[in-house]
Amino acid sequence: MGDRLKDKVAIITGAAKGIGFATAQRFAKEGAKVIITDMNLEAVNGAAAQMTNAEAFVMNVTDRASIQAEVDQVMQMHGRLGTPEEMANVYLFLASDEASYVNGVALEASGGISL
Repeated sequence: MGDRLKDKVAIITGAAKGIGFATAQRFAKEGAKVIITDMNLEAVNGAAAQMTNAEAFVMNVTDRASIQAEVDQVMQMHGRLGTPEEMANVYLFLASDEASYVNGVALEASGGISL
């Protein structure tokens, strides 16, 4: 498709199926290094095998330690998740009318930096 996300690293939760999987596919097609996460090892490995530029990790998003371990590992492997400028663009997008479809309990946009 393109390279809009070239040299970017994205952790996508729930990416073994459904919307998460479709998001991971799109990010990968746009050039991102995609970190596919889910609670089921077999499912997440299968999802990662269906696309290029993807890595599979087991993560439980209800467990803070699991999330932190994942972020730490990705940071060690890839050096970063997002620059301050990239994170500012995320926040601007979320504040725009274009993000009116975004809903849910939580949306992590920290650039991989623990506060």
